[in-house]
Amino acid sequence: MSTLTPEPITINRLRWPLRDSLVLARRNLAHIRQIPEKLIDVTIQPLMFVLLFAYVFGDVIRLPGGGSYRAYLLSGVAVQTVAFGMMGPGVSIVSDLREGIVD
Repeated sequence: MSTLTPEPITINRLRWPLRDSLVLARRNLAHIRQIPEKLIDVTIQPLMFVLLFAYVFGDVIRLPGGGSYRAYLLSGVAVQTVAFGMMGPGVSIVSDLREGIVD
């Protein structure tokens, strides 16, 4: 009975995925340079949510057990920022796949 041994990870094996990732990152950065409004989602929106929920609604919301509302707020805004931030690159990758840029 023969067993399959996994191929060891070498520099040559990691070179192509790294190169492809760098090409896609460079293309997305070029899009941001052409359309700077795309950068607003990941910079101004989290600041706006923190200011809104911390200073406008911060005194209204009470947590059971006396926990810190700001700890919940900052972790929630961080998760929301990551989720919203993944949408842009996801849409870019799908459009690249549809147009035949990535084969």
